[in-house]
Amino acid sequence: MAAEYDVQNKANLVKKHNKLVSAGRDILAARYGAVLADTLIGESLAEFEKLIPELPDIGGEKNPLNDNLIFSASALAFYRAMMRHGKTVYETGEILYRTMEVWVRRYPRWLRRVMGWYYLSKFNQRGVRQKAAISQQRRYPGDWVREYVEGDGHTFVWGTNYAECGIVKFLHSQGADELAPYLCLTDYALFGALGIDLERTTTLAEGGPRCDFRLKKGPATRSGWPPPWPEPQEEESDPATDHPQA
Repeated sequence: MAAEYDVQNKANLVKKHNKLVSAGRDILAARYGAVLADTLIGESLAEFEKLIPELPDIGGEKNPLNDNLIFSASALAFYRAMMRHGKTVYETGEILYRTMEVWVRRYPRWLRRVMGWYYLSKFNQRGVRQKAAISQQRRYPGDWVREYVEGDGHTFVWGTNYAECGIVKFLHSQGADELAPYLCLTDYALFGALGIDLERTTTLAEGGPRCDFRLKKGPATRSGWPPPWPEPQEEESDPATDHPQA
């Protein structure tokens, strides 16, 4: 059943979608040309509006991961627009990753460092610990389920193990499981911009038993792109649709 919160706040959700997708317009234009870039942005909006009633209820803005769910709907909408023009999930994944890099770096460097400091702080950890415990009640079927992991102060500051992922569930319900691993990669762009080194050995999106986030202060030791898997050769774009447009 559609989340009443999402339907009632359609204008706000559309605004968030437009800001995210527009952040990647220059990336799209450089690769595909201005005409196709604007077409993809417009078509993704139409797809996003169709998805709003299908977003699951996970508690609305009271849930700190609600924006992650909205991001997954924006990404799926963009992916569907890309497929309509013969583009692959791999191409979509790279555009989304580069867009996330642009999106997070719209904040000045000093503010990103403050955000990173807060995220690793004891105060934030207490909040995460409480919300993780609540998530295990499984009040919302479409929500994340996680546990807080205490850090040792050396290997990592703190971490989270996700037993269930709202993005994986939503994309599965939409028949788009293949997109999920690419959305996981955007975490590296986000945390890296905040001065946080993310280490992760397994994800639910790739068929693992959990998503094991481990966070520590410092420059990122890895990038999210390219992914650790090769570009699927069977999903190559049609050359006829791959020429930049004026």
